[in-house]
Amino acid sequence: MNSPYSEPHPDPRPTLILMGGSVRAAAFDAVTAGYRVISLDRFGDADLRAISDHWEPLNDQTDWSNLPGDPGAPIVPTGGFAWPQEEYRAERKSASDGTTPTAIAHPAAFSDQALRISGGGPEHRDGRGLTGWASRVLYPSAARIRELQDPALLASIAAESGIGFPITRELTAANLAAIRDPENWLIKPIGRTGGADIRLLTSVMRVSGRNRSPSELARAAAESSSATSFTANTSVAEAKPNVLQRRVAGRSIGVNYFARHRAGRLEVRLLGVFAGLTYRHLPAHRWLYAGSCGPCGERWAEWPLSQMRLSDLGNRIAARFGLVGLFNVDLIRSPDGSLTLLEINPRYSASMELLTGYRSLPPTSLIDWHVAAHAERAGALRTAAADGRVGWRDRDVSLVPAGLRACKRIVYARHDHPPRDPQGWLALAEPERFRPLSVSLHDLPSAATAAGFPLLTVIVRGHAPIAEQLQVSAVIDRRLNCPKN
Repeated sequence: MNSPYSEPHPDPRPTLILMGGSVRAAAFDAVTAGYRVISLDRFGDADLRAISDHWEPLNDQTDWSNLPGDPGAPIVPTGGFAWPQEEYRAERKSASDGTTPTAIAHPAAFSDQALRISGGGPEHRDGRGLTGWASRVLYPSAARIRELQDPALLASIAAESGIGFPITRELTAANLAAIRDPENWLIKPIGRTGGADIRLLTSVMRVSGRNRSPSELARAAAESSSATSFTANTSVAEAKPNVLQRRVAGRSIGVNYFARHRAGRLEVRLLGVFAGLTYRHLPAHRWLYAGSCGPCGERWAEWPLSQMRLSDLGNRIAARFGLVGLFNVDLIRSPDGSLTLLEINPRYSASMELLTGYRSLPPTSLIDWHVAAHAERAGALRTAAADGRVGWRDRDVSLVPAGLRACKRIVYARHDHPPRDPQGWLALAEPERFRPLSVSLHDLPSAATAAGFPLLTVIVRGHAPIAEQLQVSAVIDRRLNCPKN
């Protein structure tokens, strides 16, 4: 007789597939909720691989047919990835007996309408509501994404909430010829993330010592690509339509929200406001995302009014575009306290990891909130169960303990870096020098890193002012990028 221990027991954890430019933060979040994580991203950093059951590079050669785990698992996109121009199919093989649901998706559009579920039926999994419906990509349809990127719609929603929107025009020769102050205008691609491809109009105005004509300038602006090495020269670079947008003076901020349909009624929670950091070492691409710090809204003199407007904005966005789960809104806060909407990101965003990671029991998992909200809307999760998973009873309590702040800085390589093990990076950074602040390193590279690429991420947490935390992260940046290292 065979021993009952001779065969491995099935893994009881529900499977979750995360996909994006970098999914380390989302993966750590999901693991705290007990998920078995399959990760697909561009970098494959060492700490991501350490907690993932499986990692695959995410590009136009990704083999979706051989991913391990449950073929009916939900797929959660996290952004930060330029999709190939030609659609490619994601096929998940069915089980040999043909009873397991098979999903066929077009991740180029993250479209749930492009998803087909065949075979099998609903099944109960660990009380999480992850049944057959969950083979969908937990992201808006391609048509909805186009609406979310429509400047006219964004301007209308912003105005209804008492928030501004930048003057935006099509990139045409006629519109270029009408501009008299090009230093105040940007060339902005629609639908790209991370700010890498936002450029000053003046950066493409001259060629061979002369000014381009409006028609030449229109072609150059439409064809120009990012000079940052980690977005250029890649097989997944996708041409995106560009627009002209007038610059707005002020500080970029990211506002994070969570939406759900509780008992058929839309509820939207403002999770936190974070100031954005940009990478200043590439003047022509000064809007490249380099981190976040906060939460910061409560310290504004005009916070009561801004909080009301931001809450109203989140409610209008979720209602107008049918969003559930996590989403993020990028804005500019001007010196006079006025707010200007820039874009909407219907997904887990880079600053959201600063909302979690504190000592809470049970630990908060925003990724599980996202999955639960989709399950609840689909009727696969009852209200009481969803309430427990998304902390509904504590919905008026801040996720960040009072007095604590955090700073996240993406360190970009200023020279080529050899491969190192995690202890090697810690030895260079010496995080213990900065106690009582908590300093941690993330996104640790698993191979050599070329100049211009993201090297790793530094997160500082504590009661110290944001300015002090920024200084600490800058010191570590300089240490890691010292030419001797």
